[in-house]
Amino acid sequence: MEASHMLAVPLSLVLLIGIPVVTLVLLIRAYRLSLRHRQLGRVFEERKLLIEKGVTDLPAIRLPEMEKARDGFGNLKAGVILLVLGAAYAFAKPLVGGEASKSDMALGLIIGAVGFALVLVHFLVRAMQRREKRETGGPESRV
Repeated sequence: MEASHMLAVPLSLVLLIGIPVVTLVLLIRAYRLSLRHRQLGRVFEERKLLIEKGVTDLPAIRLPEMEKARDGFGNLKAGVILLVLGAAYAFAKPLVGGEASKSDMALGLIIGAVGFALVLVHFLVRAMQRREKRETGGPESRV
């Protein structure tokens, strides 16, 4: 069996299964965001009505979603994933015995470059946060 046919079958399966799965995940995320938006709208409307009635000693708004701390590694994770995907896309055909076209290599390198940029952004942001903490005299933390 020719190498291009061996690669075409898994690619078609990825497209056949991957696109609907990604679409479903994005739709679920959009629905959850719209629910959160409606919840915030109700909270702010209730506060507005209480303030109009003269209640001024309202507690601060604390929602569980607002209290979640991000780990700060989102750019790093996405960057590493894109680096690996770009390298895999660019060099998959030559590894299985096929011949990679220039467009395959270019697309793989572009994906990898975006991944590298995200990794670079992660480390630059971390360095700026550390420098800002030192300048403001804040406690040195593992940023």
